[in-house]
Amino acid sequence: MALLAPPPPKLKPFQFPSLHRFNPLKITHKQQNSIHFASNARFPQNSLKDSIFFRRKDAKIIRVSPIVRAASIPLSGDDKDSNFGRILLSDVVVKRKRNVFWGRKWNSLDIGIVSVVAAMHLLCVLAPSTFNWGALGVAVALYVITGLLGITLSFHRNLSHRSFKLPKWLEYFFAYCGSLALQGNPIEWVSTHRFHHQFCDSEKDPHSPIEGFWFSHMSWFFDSENITQRCGEPTNVGDLEKQPFYKFLQNTYIFHHVALGALLYAMGGLPFIVWGMGVRTVWVYHITWLVNSACHVWGKQVWNTGDLSRNNWWVAVLAFGEGWHNNHHAFEYSARHGLEWWQIDMTWYAIRALEALGLATDVKLPTPAQKQKMKALNYNNVSSKFLKQSSKPYISIAKPKYVTDRFKPLKIREMSAANARSLKDPPKDDAKIKRVWPKDEKDSTFGRIKVSGVEVKEKRNVFWGRKWNSFDILVASGLAALHLLCVLAPSTFKWDAFGVAVALYFITGLLGITLSFHRNLSHRSFKIPKWLEYFFAYCGTLALQGHPIKWVSLHRYHHQFVDSEIDPHSPIWGFWFSHMSWLFDTENIAQKCRKRSNVKDLEKQAFYKSLEKTYLLHHVALGALLYAMGAFPYIVWGIGVRIVWLYHITWLVNSACHIWGKQTWNTGDLSRNNWYSAMT
Repeated sequence: MALLAPPPPKLKPFQFPSLHRFNPLKITHKQQNSIHFASNARFPQNSLKDSIFFRRKDAKIIRVSPIVRAASIPLSGDDKDSNFGRILLSDVVVKRKRNVFWGRKWNSLDIGIVSVVAAMHLLCVLAPSTFNWGALGVAVALYVITGLLGITLSFHRNLSHRSFKLPKWLEYFFAYCGSLALQGNPIEWVSTHRFHHQFCDSEKDPHSPIEGFWFSHMSWFFDSENITQRCGEPTNVGDLEKQPFYKFLQNTYIFHHVALGALLYAMGGLPFIVWGMGVRTVWVYHITWLVNSACHVWGKQVWNTGDLSRNNWWVAVLAFGEGWHNNHHAFEYSARHGLEWWQIDMTWYAIRALEALGLATDVKLPTPAQKQKMKALNYNNVSSKFLKQSSKPYISIAKPKYVTDRFKPLKIREMSAANARSLKDPPKDDAKIKRVWPKDEKDSTFGRIKVSGVEVKEKRNVFWGRKWNSFDILVASGLAALHLLCVLAPSTFKWDAFGVAVALYFITGLLGITLSFHRNLSHRSFKIPKWLEYFFAYCGTLALQGHPIKWVSLHRYHHQFVDSEIDPHSPIWGFWFSHMSWLFDTENIAQKCRKRSNVKDLEKQAFYKSLEKTYLLHHVALGALLYAMGAFPYIVWGIGVRIVWLYHITWLVNSACHIWGKQTWNTGDLSRNNWYSAMT
């Protein structure tokens, strides 16, 4: 019956104003007056431009600098002497400490909430003694299902802000996933969040750090009457209350968790309960609550939103992109929170995938004009010293760019002034930067790679018409064997084997290849203690993509000769050559790049030389360890599936990221920003 419910009335696409903190849900004039806000439209624009005004209870109008601070938000006429100091390592002033545990009468709902939250935390005490890989796999899977699909994608961006539209069956499925996070039913969760945006960091905000860090983090959760007293009845979720499915979830909320607990116990006994219910629920609790607390206390304020919201990178990593909170408060209805390419936003990547499949429509994003109106400010951290600065806004279009010299891969040079000036007018998203070829090569192309503008200049086949050496035969045989192992994956599947594969994927892929081999050793983007550098490099060695000296040398040659005839793996020789077949012709690289001479910084270190000489022994040892731990399924998943998966996502950077995607910067090569490669 729920699926037959009539759809809610269509919502008009939200047009982001320059400041919409106090009117995010089309709040009436009467409601605006109740929070003592006076629009700057009531004042002469020439003299009071770019100012924000608050109407205090004593009817006085206070003008506040465009760079608004916690201490600038008045709570009452005598609040100057009523603060409780600043929160540690921040400039947020606690105006009133609220303790929800003492001095009030507890109702049955609050007692039930506290009991459940305490029980979930107590379950976590049993986590070490009940650990097994299957239980960890279940916890990780439910973390993604309830956290990413349920809370951040459904409850937050879809239901609370209507940032995009989904087919009703899919909207209901994701909302059901969110209900299993044990953070409340959709109607309750969405109502609280809309009140938060309506009264953000004022006395009516359900969870603001101006009443203490721990209040904003979790203790507000234990006083259900507090929100009603502050904000009134939840009349801001009429679009959900009229749908029978959401009323059904509200009325049967607790039964779904009982059913999930019974299912987990039937699947794996107490370990699945401890990890699938306890550890997973507590983890999702705290990463959600960190958005309410940490993202209003620590981080950077890029946009002039008039509240305490911050962009906090580490919360963004944990909370699937929700940590770019200042971006979110600037453009509440935006489906994308990580507005910059480097701001990881897993929820946005999921929405993009749904959009590509035709399932997500009417996806809302801020336009450049709307960003201009929000006046991006050029400061890093919130500080009272900025209150004395000029009110003239500063728009940062492009920072000075430093690039790696193509022929001196470890020596950095500054881009010329002419090139730096050209960055002020970056190319449009759909602009294609084409590589210039000699005129006599105009007719030598083999056509374009599908759905791209990349022309194949010569198809190179490494399999036929050449003499294979023993090393190339060994490489090809090893790759074929690993791919054949993957055929056995369905028949050998076990949750603990899957958990091992996921753990090794992060250890060898994230810590080993991307962090160590690529950013640390190849480009020297940062420094770490030697013991930690060696540990991460060892993790990368276990990815079976070559020892550090070989991997780094190839990558530096790639940057030195990128997308030229000397590049070890450019798509100008064909997609599959750039993706993987270049690996099977070691003599080709030696002919192109000659003697390896670009890794002397590694070759003089005994540790890297030892890894080079004992490379295969480490993989034999890892295979023996996995077999001892879990027999053949651990070999199939921990060696076969994990390595093949990591192979192809690494190779996609060489192939897909030079063929498909957007070119934001004029680098003179085929490199692209590719969101799905970044996600994997």
